[in-house]
Amino acid sequence: MALTQLAADVENISKLDNYPPDDVGMTSAILKSRFDKGSVDIKTFINGTLIPQLDTELADKLSETTLDSAILTALSEAKDSGVFDGADGVAVELQNSGTYIQWRYVGGTTWNNLVLLSTLKGDKGDAGATGQQGIQGVQGIQGAKGDTGSQGIKGIQGATGSTGATGAAGTNGTNGKTAYAFAQDGGYTGTESDFNADLGAISGLKSVLEALL
Repeated sequence: MALTQLAADVENISKLDNYPPDDVGMTSAILKSRFDKGSVDIKTFINGTLIPQLDTELADKLSETTLDSAILTALSEAKDSGVFDGADGVAVELQNSGTYIQWRYVGGTTWNNLVLLSTLKGDKGDAGATGQQGIQGVQGIQGAKGDTGSQGIKGIQGATGSTGATGAAGTNGTNGKTAYAFAQDGGYTGTESDFNADLGAISGLKSVLEALL
């Protein structure tokens, strides 16, 4: 019986774009699966197709050939132990370098750029709804008294006020001294009649007094 050949395409990595993020729909999860797909396909083929065919072929051969019991036991133990299972693929790990999302094989030393972080920024979202007003906080302690401010500039002069009401008449003053009394103060010794006569004798006195008054 001819064994089935592996037909799965295991050249998954070589078919990636030189810069994987350029592939439409490429994500870190898809990229990881691409790295694992070849080994997974081989493992699936070996366990699901090749080994069952080998088991059938071996059973047919055993029915035709007498084998030593030790050989049969060894083959059976080898099958049960999974010695025919394929090896798992190499795992991939990711990191954020601050500029790129990078990848490398687990245990490797070189990080490879995968996605430029600036290209992952989405469009600006719509403005959110205004939130509810918060509760009023407790009143703070009174601050220290501030410095006295500088004097302000002089204001413009106000309009002239209206004339006030006429004040009440003042009280009459005391009567002044007579001319005769002043004459006495000046040393005149005659009587008031003599004083009046002397005044009348002065030529032009009336006109002088009228001019003064």
